[in-house]
Amino acid sequence: MIDIDKILKVEEVSNSYRRRGVGFQKKDLEVLSNINFHINKREFFGLVGESGCGKSTLCKAILGLIDYEGKITIDNLDVKAVKRKNIARKVQAVFQDPMSALNPRKTIGFMLEEPLKIHKLGTKKERSKRVDEVLELIGLDSSYRQRYPSELSGGQRQRVCIGCAIILNPSLIIADEAVSALDVSVAAQILNLFQDLHDSFDMSFLFVSHNLNLVYHLCDRIAVMYQGKIVEMGDAEDIYNNPKHPYTQLLVSSIPKLDERPTVISPLADIR
Repeated sequence: MIDIDKILKVEEVSNSYRRRGVGFQKKDLEVLSNINFHINKREFFGLVGESGCGKSTLCKAILGLIDYEGKITIDNLDVKAVKRKNIARKVQAVFQDPMSALNPRKTIGFMLEEPLKIHKLGTKKERSKRVDEVLELIGLDSSYRQRYPSELSGGQRQRVCIGCAIILNPSLIIADEAVSALDVSVAAQILNLFQDLHDSFDMSFLFVSHNLNLVYHLCDRIAVMYQGKIVEMGDAEDIYNNPKHPYTQLLVSSIPKLDERPTVISPLADIR
């Protein structure tokens, strides 16, 4: 059944890794356990959880980079049933470390144009025009075409990664801890760029983070992940203001409040 309202459907997805070690009783380590959720078209969806809970593994499954049990469809295409090249036209990712995501030996212009060449889109002139358009969208200019990643700041590198992700005009962008390695002010600029792209184009976002406060302010709906399972899911307001699961309650309680004051202990308190 074709569902025109849902850009991503994840149905009963599980994944496990083979444990390393010596012996005959090595059991597989379950990383994802029966994951179910969907993302609507033009929706900003948040996935929150602590490090090691399986968020990045789930992202890799959606991107078709690892094997899994269950079913994942993107824009009504089964990730397992179609070529990886076709999936790349539908979904792209922005990862945590921009320096490791960019080829240090290639110019920014080369890396931005490469997806267009791979998918045989446009003439050389049309590809060049598209690269300039994307550079403008991500807050850079055409002078950056001849620069290398080592000549850019961390925020500029992440902008280039975003440019590489959007140049094919995909339906879904996965931002996997995309601002956690950046300074606060630079991270705010990148988040604003995500929001501008979401508002201006027909793109859905899967925003992955361990920061519930950040996800709450950015996303329409939130799924909370714990030990490879989604333990709670709902509207951002409901998750933030009325959490049901104990782990979600713990995440909410750990968010600093503006009216809280740190306890100050006098250095003379124990002196009689």
